[in-house]
Amino acid sequence: MEVTIRLTDDRLRNLPRNLRRKGSEHVKKTAMEIWTKARIAIMTGPKTGQMYGSHQASAPGEAPATDTSNLVNSIQTEEVGEMESRVNVGAEYGAILEYIDRPYLTPAAEGARPGWEAGLRELFNE
Repeated sequence: MEVTIRLTDDRLRNLPRNLRRKGSEHVKKTAMEIWTKARIAIMTGPKTGQMYGSHQASAPGEAPATDTSNLVNSIQTEEVGEMESRVNVGAEYGAILEYIDRPYLTPAAEGARPGWEAGLRELFNE
């Protein structure tokens, strides 16, 4: 499972080099914000689901609860190219949790949206 953050518009190719660099930095910063928010959601926050021995599971609507840290450690960022980065989830069950009502990546991306939009306004006002 992955989220790709990309600035794409043919007009961007005509931007001065310094603005393309700033655009690339903004994309990387947004990917790191998503990475951070997803990991924090898994490691903290309310977990009110069923107890399994000493493990407190998450309830529907909550981010997954961490047990072995495999999921949280499998979340990585990758710079794909100029003005393109990716947030990957390597754990094979990461997508299943996201889509069976234990979201963590979608809320992280939505949480990064205000900073993304503010950065774009700043970039294009230069």
